[in-house]
Amino acid sequence: MGWIVIVERLGNGLAHRRKCLAWNSFIQGSDVGRVWETEIVEAEHPALILYSSGTTGRSKTVVHTHGGTLAQVAKEIGFAFDCRSNDVFYWFTDIGWMMAPWEIIGALFFGAALVLYEGTHLYPTAHRLFELIERYGISIFGCTPSVLRELASLGENFRDHNLSTLRILGSTGSPLDAPTWEWYFKTFGQERCPIMNVSGGTEIIGCLVSPLPVMPLKPSTVGGPGLGMAVDVCDEKGEPVRGEPGYLVCRKPFPSMTRGFLGDPELYLNTYFPRGPDLWVHGDRAKVDEDGYWYLLGRADDLIVRSGVKHDPAKIEEKLVTFPGPPRIREAVAIGAEDAIKGERIVCFVVLDSPPPADPERFVQVLRTHIKRTYDPLAQPDEVYFVSQLPLNLAAKIPRKLIRLVYEGKSLEQTGSLANPEALAEIRRSAGEASRSKMS
Repeated sequence: MGWIVIVERLGNGLAHRRKCLAWNSFIQGSDVGRVWETEIVEAEHPALILYSSGTTGRSKTVVHTHGGTLAQVAKEIGFAFDCRSNDVFYWFTDIGWMMAPWEIIGALFFGAALVLYEGTHLYPTAHRLFELIERYGISIFGCTPSVLRELASLGENFRDHNLSTLRILGSTGSPLDAPTWEWYFKTFGQERCPIMNVSGGTEIIGCLVSPLPVMPLKPSTVGGPGLGMAVDVCDEKGEPVRGEPGYLVCRKPFPSMTRGFLGDPELYLNTYFPRGPDLWVHGDRAKVDEDGYWYLLGRADDLIVRSGVKHDPAKIEEKLVTFPGPPRIREAVAIGAEDAIKGERIVCFVVLDSPPPADPERFVQVLRTHIKRTYDPLAQPDEVYFVSQLPLNLAAKIPRKLIRLVYEGKSLEQTGSLANPEALAEIRRSAGEASRSKMS
């Protein structure tokens, strides 16, 4: 009989439900110290199910197998992160995101110590992650770009912490822009720790692209194809492209590919094999530069097409965050909203490090000019709104699709995958106020 073990701190009686056991009862039970034999199963036997991060508002249930999961995770933790038995491994992640089972399985496979932390990176102070590194001697540390950008925007002095135990840094979840990569390298890594900026997905419980600690690196690069991965960047016809953006694809199978979406095989095939059985289309855009370095550019369906011109929202967001101020921009998101004339218009939501200027319209024009000068005159936002926070899903990703749906006044299937659904409500209010202003 299986049990669900609960550390009950809220006093809500969950540990007394059927098949549930309180933690204290579990560790004091008669089975403590008993040696349990490993259950022998086939390599293709289902090992776990994971829920995708829900960037569209509807999470998909992803099925993984024992053999595929262990082969992929151990390979990456071992080679990309050089994990050893004397390491202390910590990745700042929600326990429900694939990075949690990924780090737990991988670190324990190599006999490393693992740090689990319940809480935010900002409480009781913004130094929380640095304190964890100091206290537990963390040697391999990973984080999301959104958290790194937030920490970098605070203007705090983090250099007084003893981070000498760190030797490998990691990042995943969304594109890691060059300025944030450099801040991470200098502030956490003290210009000596390589950054393993990896990218894959819940559906593969691992990485399609990844650097290695022994490789030379450029800011924000994801290195290249992961070990044993037949990964490519191709155009609309499936032909390889270099030096320009394309679609991140996989041309051959690998052990940890999900065996499907639970209860919805057709959706699985339509999602990842829209061009037939010979090409796995991941959904991300990528680019390979003249030196062979690979870069992740974000989701293909996040591109903004205004008046026939394609704009990269990640680039617009990067330029907004690097605006010299004052005020500085802590976070930014750019979406394409429906427009009867242009097809789409560029709408941005930004979080400032201080209250908006007395003349917000003039400040918006300053931001437009900044985009014009530093990126592209054709990418100047049509609208810019100031909000107190941006929505994040449980994988710490900004769900542009959800933001667009809310901005356009459309209904949502669900928002349960969001860490802060109140942020969407604020965006909805901003859009409503703007609509009323235009009507008046």
